[in-house]
Amino acid sequence: MGGGTLNTRDDTMYRNELLLDATYNIFDFGVKRRRVWIAERDIDVKRMAHKQSIRDIKLKTLSLYADLLAVLREVETKKQILVLYKEVSMVKERLYNSGKISKVELIDEAMKVVKAVDEIDTLKLKIKTISQDISFYTGECYETEGLILKDLDEPVTSGPDSFDFEGTTESRIYALEVKKKQIEIEILRRERYPHLDLNANYARYIDRDNKFSALQDNIRENFYMGISVAAILFEGFKSHADIKRANLEFEKLKIERDRKHAELSARYAKLSRAKQTYTFSIANQKEALEKVTAKLDMLEELFGQKLIEWTDLLYQKIEFLNQQLDFTKAIIARVATTKELELLTDAL
Repeated sequence: MGGGTLNTRDDTMYRNELLLDATYNIFDFGVKRRRVWIAERDIDVKRMAHKQSIRDIKLKTLSLYADLLAVLREVETKKQILVLYKEVSMVKERLYNSGKISKVELIDEAMKVVKAVDEIDTLKLKIKTISQDISFYTGECYETEGLILKDLDEPVTSGPDSFDFEGTTESRIYALEVKKKQIEIEILRRERYPHLDLNANYARYIDRDNKFSALQDNIRENFYMGISVAAILFEGFKSHADIKRANLEFEKLKIERDRKHAELSARYAKLSRAKQTYTFSIANQKEALEKVTAKLDMLEELFGQKLIEWTDLLYQKIEFLNQQLDFTKAIIARVATTKELELLTDAL
């Protein structure tokens, strides 16, 4: 730390003077070193907070993508079912015209067509809404008509077996914040101790009457160097209040860390249970799909032998498509949950 002045004075024999003062801290009980450490850790915290923000965006977009993918697959299935319902309705209309069924049965089939159309329109609106939500995070616009999405890739690993809070970004951030607060408290205490400084002073004076000639003869110089000890005798209990405030902030950080630990642990446990549920659901849905497929094959053979009506086969195809959709949605949900578990524990 240093300073300098160039002054014009009327109360001395010199008109101009140049003053340079410099102070260098020799010993301050590590206060300066600790302040540098805190500044460096601030950079680390900002970097990890940025990483955490990116991870949170990935988690949100993953959830939205999985929802959008499931809705798209449902729309594709509903469109196929609508075609089948229309065909059933046409068959029922011919049967009604020939007097083989009542008008009530005909209306029931027509209502199924209307309901299927309404479901498709609702799903299309949902696709637009989810696409807009994704656009908020990606900054890109998506055309919902003819939108095609790739299936989520099955994770290479099954995800972590247990939740390790210490390995998360939140844990590392709180660990640094707690350590920073501890160091801050040390600084506040050590600032009350005396500190040792090296002081230097240099002065140059120029004669008022001969400042433009014979400068070498008219310049006077003075140099001083010494060591000083400075201490705060009384500051109105400010440091005591600052230390008390810092201690309260330290306790608050520990409470927030424990609360975040509990929050993430609960979220991990919920996702783990959901993943297990989806795994069981996939097994059940797969078994049901196999049975429905086998039944469809048998009905096709019976229809080929003219033993059942065409409408019976159409209804079985509708059941097959619904079962296939449930199986697909269960797979999407399990894969998305596994990926979310990986992201949550910073596995990626």
